[in-house]
Amino acid sequence: MSNGLDLLKQLATSKKKTPYVYRARLVLGLRMMRLGDLKGGLRLLGKIPQKASGYYRIAAKYLEAYQQLKRAAKDNKGKKIGKEG
Repeated sequence: MSNGLDLLKQLATSKKKTPYVYRARLVLGLRMMRLGDLKGGLRLLGKIPQKASGYYRIAAKYLEAYQQLKRAAKDNKGKKIGKEG
């Protein structure tokens, strides 16, 4: 299993511009986010270029969702969440 993850990481961090690299960035970025490395995962998703249309759209959705959560957390800072009264 570790070898597969190493290969995925090598491919995702490659400077080549192929659909395989973009797919690897998407898969590894999402996996990193699920495992708790949010910034590392977001960084990889941000490296998917717009010309990789399908992969870019998926990555953009995750990046936008993160920005929305960040804004919501900032807006709700100090407020209690849950039932009132």
